[in-house]
Amino acid sequence: MLQKLATYLLFGNRFYGIEASSDNNEDKSYRITSLRKHKKELVINLQFKANSIDLIANKLPKNQHAFLIINTNHVLFKKVTTSNKNENSILNAAFPNINAQDFYYEIVSGNNNIYFVALCRKKYVDSIIDDLKAKNILATSFSLGNSIVTEITDFISLNLIQTSNAQISLDSKISDISIKKTTIDNNEKYNINGLLSVSEFVLSLSGAITSFLSTNNRSSNSEEKTFTLFQDFKHQIVFKKIWQSALLIFLGTLLINFFLFNHYFNKVNELQQTAQVNTVNKNAVLSLDKKLQKTQKLATDILKSNASKSSFYINEIIKLIPNSILLSELNYQPLKKRIKKDQSIQIENNTIIISGVSSKSDLFFKWIKELENTTWIKTVETLDYNDIKKSKSEFSIKLYLKHEE
Repeated sequence: MLQKLATYLLFGNRFYGIEASSDNNEDKSYRITSLRKHKKELVINLQFKANSIDLIANKLPKNQHAFLIINTNHVLFKKVTTSNKNENSILNAAFPNINAQDFYYEIVSGNNNIYFVALCRKKYVDSIIDDLKAKNILATSFSLGNSIVTEITDFISLNLIQTSNAQISLDSKISDISIKKTTIDNNEKYNINGLLSVSEFVLSLSGAITSFLSTNNRSSNSEEKTFTLFQDFKHQIVFKKIWQSALLIFLGTLLINFFLFNHYFNKVNELQQTAQVNTVNKNAVLSLDKKLQKTQKLATDILKSNASKSSFYINEIIKLIPNSILLSELNYQPLKKRIKKDQSIQIENNTIIISGVSSKSDLFFKWIKELENTTWIKTVETLDYNDIKKSKSEFSIKLYLKHEE
């Protein structure tokens, strides 16, 4: 599972084959096949022909890996028959006295001691690879001439197949390769293991399949170059992934910080609002306390002997009031009826009427209980308790004080 994930992160789900070929003896023709892995199967995603690397780069993702097939007139090709299986002997039989250090070569074995040898100068191959790299197309491996077809012979049921510039005879292995350019008349359609293609894209399709399968049935002296190309690609992709991951982590950290800041900013706002409400309530209580003190003075003049107790009752009641209750009235020994001229003033002795607003019913009834438990209150009567809002209720209670001596 981890190996599959590592392969996907490195290669993705797109595999490209690029054939560089010659038209009118000039290196200006490119045939490209793109395969896409979809539900454990390969499907042809794109096939097109281009006359410049710029046109290829416009259609391929940046830093896309690709299998390169060099099939231009700079590639020399020979067919030899020899019983000697030594690689150098086969190369010398095809190209006597060749300086192998200046060339990349590829050898494909056929039937009956037949070998197909493709040869190209290293400088020429490296120049094409560098040109592709300059346009952010990374060749991870390459093949010469029509040799790449040997990688897909197991998927071909035909005895004869046409490429962009050759006709290849097959008999479990490649039995013959003869140069024959594809034209409109011989651009055949093929079904290669479920992948439908035409003659001129057979080599680029073979390269894309080989890139996906990571097979190599060709003898070559390009292993060191291929290893270097793969390592360069790997380093670029790993660097890109690390950079992208670092950027995502950085952006994720910024996003988390934003949400945390926003969360605590809202909390601070709520606390500030609560503090403001508490300040308003405190000021209201202080204001009410001032009014009560004035009322106490008036009550002192009226009640005379009972005046000394009024401040005590008021102070004791205020001590017990919770923050959720806001008083609007505290009437000590209230009038029985309105004062009229030439009539005596009648008051309710030993009673206190308290009115206000409560925002929490549980604290309100707890407060009633605390009042009932005081030593100087006989009973508490709830005169009124009505909801005025979802979280607020108006109330009015009467305290019956114990008879004073």
